[in-house]
This record gives sequence, structure tokens and C-alpha cells, in this order.
Amino acid sequence: MSMISKHDFLEKIKAGMSLKNYDLSGLALHNEKLMNSNLRGLYLVRVILNGANLRGAKLSGANLSEANLIGAELDNADLSKAKLHKANLGRAELNRADLSGADLKRANLCSARAMRADLSKADMSESNLKKAFLQAAILRHANLRKCYLNEANLKNADLRGANLSDANLSNADCSGADFSEADLSRATFAHSNLKGAKFKGAIMQGTILSDADLSEAKLTGVDMTSVLLHRTKLHKYDLVGVRYSSEQLTEMIVLSSYEVKKPFQVTPKCF
Repeated sequence: MSMISKHDFLEKIKAGMSLKNYDLSGLALHNEKLMNSNLRGLYLVRVILNGANLRGAKLSGANLSEANLIGAELDNADLSKAKLHKANLGRAELNRADLSGADLKRANLCSARAMRADLSKADMSESNLKKAFLQAAILRHANLRKCYLNEANLKNADLRGANLSDANLSNADCSGADFSEADLSRATFAHSNLKGAKFKGAIMQGTILSDADLSEAKLTGVDMTSVLLHRTKLHKYDLVGVRYSSEQLTEMIVLSSYEVKKPFQVTPKCF
């Protein structure tokens, strides 16, 4: 592939010319206006796009591994099946973006906003999503193994069939989220808001729910015998059809009063 300058790249983009035969790796395009640009399948490894306006851009199948997308505007962009391995999307705007099937392994999405984004079947394992805004996002069958989702907003998110094993969701807002058929093995929800969340068919082996609010959650048929339920808030009717031990019952808060203790300590930092 041939190298290309920033000037020639921008000129070709404006002219609607193909860039598939060019090596765009490491190109400095910070703060550039690339709205609705056609960048499908391009080689954009380590490209610098921090603060760039990529709203509505077509980036499906593009290789953006290790790219700098800090604060980039990607609302309504098509990033389906894009490679974003180790990409930095801190504070990026991804509202209503299509990231279905994208490779986001070990990516940084700290404080990113992805409201109603489609992340179905995306691989986000070991990514940093601390304080990410994922309200009503579609994460169906996504791989979130070992993800940091501390203080994330997952309100009404669709996580059906997702893999959240060993993920940390402490202090997260998961109210109304759907975890049906999800793998929550060893996941941590300490101090999290799970009010009204759905857990039908979820795997909860060794899940930590200490000090979490599960009031009005849909737990019928769930095996919680290995779940840590210390000071977990539940109502009596929430426990109908749930498998748990008598020892666990003594640790739960089955009354309306609830006092939040010291927040669960987490280590990941935004960068």
C-alpha cells in the first residue's frame, strides 16, 4: 500500500475518491471535519482522530486498531465489524452508532457516550468502560468478559445473552436492564442499581451483589445459591421462584429501609 499525506487524503475524501490502496496508519487528522465520509474498510491503524467530527461516517470493516479517537464525534456512524482493538475512545460520542460485531478488545471507552448504540455481538473483552453512558444500548450477545463498567449507565440496556463473566459493574446504574440468558459468573455488582432488571435464565455462579438494589428485579427461576448477597436489597415478592439458602436470607435486606455503606473500591483510571 502507498503512503499518503494529510492534504492528499482530505482532497481525495472531498472528491469521493477511493483510498483502499493507501496506508493511512498514523495519519494526524485531529479535529478534522469528516462527517458522512466513506472510510469503509480502510487501514487506519494508530490514526490520530481526537476531536474529529465523524458523525454519520461509514467506517464498517475499517481497521482502527490503537487509533486515537478521544473526544471524537461518531454519532450515527457505521462502525459495524470495525477493528478497534486497543483504540482510545475516551469521551467519544457514539450515540446511535452501529458497532455490531466490532472488535473492541482492550479498548478505552472511559466516559464515552453510546446511548442507543448497537453493540450486539461486539467483542469488548477487557475494555475500560468506566462511567460510560450506555443507556438503552443494544449489547445482545456481546463479549464483555473482564470489562470495567464501574459507575457506567446501563439503564434499560439490552444485554440478553451477553458474556459478563468476571466483569466489574460496581456502582453502576443497571436499572431496567435485561440480563436474560447472560453469563454473570463472578461478575461484581457491588452497590449497583439493579432495580427492575431482568435475569431470566442468567448464569450467576459466584456473582457479587453486595449492597446492590434488586428491588422489583425479575429473578424467577434463577439459581442464586452461590451468589454473594450481603446487604442486598430485595422485597419478599422478588424472591418468589428463586433458589437461595437460608444463610443467604439472613444477609439480605428484605425490608424497605436501606443504608448505603462505603462504595466498593475500584482501580481502573480514565486515560
